Amino acid sequence: MVKEVQSAEDFSIDGIFITSERIKQSIDIKHVAVELNIFENINMPYLTGSILILDDNNLFSAVDFQGTERLTVELSMPVQGAPTISKTFVMYRIEKIHKSNDKTAMLLFNLIEDIGFYNNVQNFSKSYDGRGEEIIRKIINDKFGRSLYNKIKTHKTSYQTKFRLIVPYLNPFQATKMALDKMTTENGSPYFLYSSLYTNDMILADLDTILGRTPFNRAEPFQYDQSVANDKENSVLLQARSIYQLESDNQEDTLLLSELGALGSDFTTTNMTDGNEIAYDHDVNKVYRQLLNASVLPPDQDNVLLDNIFVADPSGTDQRKLSQFSSRKFSQIGGGKTFPYQQDISNWTFETDPNAYKLKMFKYAIEQLLLKNTVNIIVPGLKFLTRDVTTSVGSQISLVVYKNEIVDETTNPVDNKKSGDYIMLAKKHVFNITDVSHTVQITCARIANRRSS
Repeated sequence: MVKEVQSAEDFSIDGIFITSERIKQSIDIKHVAVELNIFENINMPYLTGSILILDDNNLFSAVDFQGTERLTVELSMPVQGAPTISKTFVMYRIEKIHKSNDKTAMLLFNLIEDIGFYNNVQNFSKSYDGRGEEIIRKIINDKFGRSLYNKIKTHKTSYQTKFRLIVPYLNPFQATKMALDKMTTENGSPYFLYSSLYTNDMILADLDTILGRTPFNRAEPFQYDQSVANDKENSVLLQARSIYQLESDNQEDTLLLSELGALGSDFTTTNMTDGNEIAYDHDVNKVYRQLLNASVLPPDQDNVLLDNIFVADPSGTDQRKLSQFSSRKFSQIGGGKTFPYQQDISNWTFETDPNAYKLKMFKYAIEQLLLKNTVNIIVPGLKFLTRDVTTSVGSQISLVVYKNEIVDETTNPVDNKKSGDYIMLAKKHVFNITDVSHTVQITCARIANRRSS
């Protein structure tokens, strides 16, 4: 069958197959599937999803669903020769069965990527030595036989020196989370381990590297323009750039950031071996200066997510700014080197460089700031079927949003506070199989705004 793109929401289902050790031959259910949802998240090392199936041929009883059936989904762009995206899930739960009449029922299944199911049923105890990224690579290979994605640069060497991670009977992803908790870049940026729709390799990424890569759509940014989105006569390429819906929840909650200690706080670590204490006064402005000086943030962006002239004291007597308050105190204990026979290996709680403790606070602040300025958009799915990991979560995306006012020809209509480059934190692919329609809901975030021109 010759394929052709007629809409920016078009996609091709090459197959949806149910398999199991109990089933002798795979069952292709693409003709009875109604809707498929697939979720990506930068903080999740596996995909999740759901599928809605119309059962009018006794499928439920014939398969004898046990919650251990595998569902392999094969998708592609609707053009001849397009590469196929293939992912395997486990249909681990039937969330709902709805009888529509005597002969048919709608079945809603919850899905978890096969690697996620396997992870959640196993625990282990073992020790690993190395830098954080080396330990994560070893765990992924040991427990899943998989690799870290390396076709493009997604991460750099972590700042912390080699350490020993002792896994105390955890599942593999809990163990990798322990390594991630210790890791930062030299600028204090966090690391993320996640799964992508476009590869079976795991992706390890740091925020510095994410911000250093050009957004996949920089030349053709997604644009919130309802005249384009609602006009079906526009070209497919123009439709593909449309933002159907844009909304933001819980924006600019500076009070919450203060209460969390992300703006200003005290951080203390105590070495239980010798009793020495390292103290650090955290000020979020130091984080921004570090990121700007290291060119992690471009020069046209600044710390405009924080009001640096606001005085919280109603009387004005206390002139301290928000970042000068110690709104929270963080304490941790650790030990020195416990492996004298390996001088280059530290334990999980110890840092040979006192600066590494400060970077841990930088990391905490950055993680909270990422949640302060999020935007949720819905866009057509055509640009997200290219099997390109730069369109996955953990990558940047460019948006253009206009001001909420009528402007003349001499005024820049672009809203700089809402427009610019964002990091994709989460995505929900909605494949309406009945209507052959694919849209993507994306949660985007950033830690700085573009300066107004």
